[in-house]
Amino acid sequence: MNRVVLLLVFSLFSLIGGNAQTRKINDLKKEHAKINRKISESEKVLKTTARNVKAQIGNLVLINGKIDERTKYIQTIRADVDALTQDISTMQGKIEQQERLLNDKKLKYEVLMRHVHRQRSIQDKLLFIFSAKSMTQIYRRIRYVREYSKYLRVQANYIEQKRNELSSQRSELEATKNVKDNMLVQEEAEKQKLEKQKKERQTMVRNLQAQEKNIKKTIAEQKKKAASLNAQIDRLVAAEVEAARKRAEAKRKAEAEAARKAREAENRRRL
Repeated sequence: MNRVVLLLVFSLFSLIGGNAQTRKINDLKKEHAKINRKISESEKVLKTTARNVKAQIGNLVLINGKIDERTKYIQTIRADVDALTQDISTMQGKIEQQERLLNDKKLKYEVLMRHVHRQRSIQDKLLFIFSAKSMTQIYRRIRYVREYSKYLRVQANYIEQKRNELSSQRSELEATKNVKDNMLVQEEAEKQKLEKQKKERQTMVRNLQAQEKNIKKTIAEQKKKAASLNAQIDRLVAAEVEAARKRAEAKRKAEAEAARKAREAENRRRL
């Protein structure tokens, strides 16, 4: 006799008349129905929690992607900054070299000018002429001094111009480096924000997964309790049905015995 038949038979006997056993079974049924409602509610919460876990994991994937992009961009900027630093260092070396050349040219020019000034201050034109062997030599000396002086000035001007160009280029490189440095700081700050969001999401996912695990555990316990109540109800119903069957059988036998005795009494009376 399966469970459905047992319950139908039990319901039939319950309609005929109840007893303590019947009330106990009904109470167990109510408790079973209550547990089933809890299971249904827990399963709804479990579905919602599972959706939230999936959504947060999706957010984590997006955040990880953004962090990877930021990291690559930061690496690119840092490489640019390193290259600019190297270029600035190289440019500074060239500037210092040009300054040394310029100082050397200036020193030679100053020595020449002091020598010419000293010659002009201690000798007059007549002595300067007589000190030369010929007029040609005098003109040659004067032209040499002028041309060499001019050469030194031209060289000094060229070096000064070159140094200024290098300084300008260095300033441009430094300005570009400053921009890159600011970009690097901003990108690092954005990356830190993303890392913070990542940690928050990871904590949220862990909490949701723990909640999901607890809900599954609760549902399993509730189902186990519901199954236990089902088994208990089935045993009580089977016992009640069997008891009712025995009572009905005893009543049938008693009625049959009474009918037999009545017939025997009737037969004796007729005799």
